[in-house]
Amino acid sequence: MYLNEVEGGVTELYPNYRVLLQKGKNTAVQRALDRFIQIKPIMNTFGNMVRVSPKVGRLVMMRADRCWHSVRSVLGDRERINIILSYDFPGTDFSMEKGLDSYLYTQEEQQSADPNYG
Repeated sequence: MYLNEVEGGVTELYPNYRVLLQKGKNTAVQRALDRFIQIKPIMNTFGNMVRVSPKVGRLVMMRADRCWHSVRSVLGDRERINIILSYDFPGTDFSMEKGLDSYLYTQEEQQSADPNYG
């Protein structure tokens, strides 16, 4: 849910675009498939991008493991403020969790790919 409005900061979504392998979510095959579907001509042909601009009270709901998503840069000097809630099944393995803190909360240059799509 967006708590303020800013220039830029648009969330770009490709609903139901990611092909998620049931038995191999964190495997080399899944990573190769994820890289393939990120190729611009593939995304432009098979993806259906939806753009959501920050607006106070606007709620964006998605199944994040199947909806390819990213956020465009915020323009100007205002911070983009939103609330993110995430739910998983009990006993879910969060092997990618350690990389998210530095990825989401620092200004450090990242050496690896987005940890959400590891």
